[in-house]
Amino acid sequence: MTEAILTGAGAIGGALLIWLGQKLMGFAGKGATVDLLKEVEKNRAEGDSKLHERIDDMKKQIEESLTEMDSVHSVNYNSLDKQLAIVTDRQQNTAKVLDEVRKEMHEIRGEMRSNTENIIGAISKLVKE
Repeated sequence: MTEAILTGAGAIGGALLIWLGQKLMGFAGKGATVDLLKEVEKNRAEGDSKLHERIDDMKKQIEESLTEMDSVHSVNYNSLDKQLAIVTDRQQNTAKVLDEVRKEMHEIRGEMRSNTENIIGAISKLVKE
C-alpha cells in the first residue's frame, strides 16, 4: 500500500512537474522566440550592412582596377602611336633613299653603257689600224 501511495504521489508529482515545465516553457518559449526573432533580425541587419560594405569595397576595387587598366592602355596606346610614327618616318626616309639610289644606279648604268660603247669603239679602231 505504501508503494502504491508513493507510486501515485510520484506519478502526480511527475505530472505536475511536466505540466509546470510545459507552462514555463510556453511562456519562456514565447519570450525566447521573440528575443530570438529580434536577435535574428539584428544579425540579419548587421549581415546586410556588412554585405553592403563588402559590395562597396569590391566595387571600389573594381573601379580602381579599371582606372589602372585604362591608364596602362593609354600608356601602351601612346607608346605604339609614337613607334608607328617613327616607323612611318623611317619608311618615308627609306623610300627617299631608295629613290636616290635608283637615280644613281640609272646614272651609273648610263655611264657604263657609254664607257662600254667607247671601249668597243676604241677596240674597233685599233683592230682596223
